[in-house]
Amino acid sequence: MKGILPSILFLLIAAPVLAQDSSRQRPVDSIPRDEYGNIRWRDEKPVLDRYANMLRQSPGSVVYIFSYGGLRTCKGWARARARRARNYLVATHGIAANRVFWSDGGFRVEDSTELWLRLPGETHPTPYATVNREAVRLIRCAPARRKRVGPVILLLRTISLVFNWTSHAAALPHKFAEG
Repeated sequence: MKGILPSILFLLIAAPVLAQDSSRQRPVDSIPRDEYGNIRWRDEKPVLDRYANMLRQSPGSVVYIFSYGGLRTCKGWARARARRARNYLVATHGIAANRVFWSDGGFRVEDSTELWLRLPGETHPTPYATVNREAVRLIRCAPARRKRVGPVILLLRTISLVFNWTSHAAALPHKFAEG
């Protein structure tokens, strides 16, 4: 009798977390090429560099980036993670923006990101969330704060800027007179 009550409570609490939309199962041949969790940016860049190389080697191919929030995740984390990866491929590697697709895929047990490389003619993948929204606890994460500067340092910086500006401004008419 003592073991039944905790089991029932566990099932009631875990049911929303473990519930899946059974009508939408991911096909076996539709496995992502790369999948990783909440890794550091310096660890994510080499993965994206590899994808940039694959995209260059296969001109008609496209990449799909799906990011998923975890059970306890920052609000907007998945969207920001997917956009950061896309922007890196486009800005740093010069990949055409119409070859990189991103999406906030919903929620899973852990924060994660999937990368899919598709060749011309292959069907495009779809995000596959495994956790219902009701089971997720969104937390508000503040962006990294800049280091606070004391009033003395701020005053010294202002004086330095004014001094530099006035010394350069005094030299301007002389330079324009020569030209």
